[in-house]
Amino acid sequence: MSDKRVAITAPMANRAWCLPYWLGCLTTLDYPRELLSVHIIDDGSTDATPAILKAFRAKYGKTFAAVEIERQPWENPATSARDTQDRGDGYPRLAALRNMALEMAQASGAEYQLSIDADILVSPGLLRGLQAHGLPYVSSMIWNDIESDRNRVAVGVPIIGRYTNAGGLFQGRWQPMKRYELGKLYPCGYSGAVYLIDRATLDSGARFGGENPDPGKHCEDYSYCWALQLRDIPRSIDTTLRAVHLQIPQCLQEGLGVYYAWFRQLPPAVGVKR
Repeated sequence: MSDKRVAITAPMANRAWCLPYWLGCLTTLDYPRELLSVHIIDDGSTDATPAILKAFRAKYGKTFAAVEIERQPWENPATSARDTQDRGDGYPRLAALRNMALEMAQASGAEYQLSIDADILVSPGLLRGLQAHGLPYVSSMIWNDIESDRNRVAVGVPIIGRYTNAGGLFQGRWQPMKRYELGKLYPCGYSGAVYLIDRATLDSGARFGGENPDPGKHCEDYSYCWALQLRDIPRSIDTTLRAVHLQIPQCLQEGLGVYYAWFRQLPPAVGVKR
């Protein structure tokens, strides 16, 4: 089977602290670069994010199929729950940004959309691993690196390994997966953070936010998975494939250490002067 075109998408705001490594992961994917297009929505970043993206496009714009950067004006960027004190504000904004990313992937003409949140580092083999299943929606496990008490991070308490980016319907309630094994493919109710969808799923009309009965109460990608369920599109998660979720700047160095321990290499820092 010949390789297919893939649109890599991400909304982001103020990710300069980890963006060079995120972009570096894209450059090391085991996949023909001319079949990869990169589509980024910069949601009003006020740090060095625009400059890093500009440098990336200048260096790699001709080796990837396309590098598209959409700049959105926004006075209070909120691309994840950690960027806002009010999830009621943060999740709807994130839903709008993710829908923009879906539309960018559609317009690219790609056969797949690979969505990777901008604070997540993926392995070189991730795309081929997800694609090999031939599923309409399949995600990678992510390694969440901090405990729920953010004050513990501030005082330097060591991070822990938790995999929590998938869940399902248990006893009538949507809950995170608590029992699973690494190295397996599981059906799930919802997942996200790092996922691959095929063209039929991309064109299904499923969108973030609109059809979910309570988008702010669950997780960032729950509403999209709910929309897929309404269309009888199955969701799966591959626990063979792992990615590092950095979450906040205090976790960068330790997260890089985990990445190296797993994959015996680090992604290059792209878009910054050495």
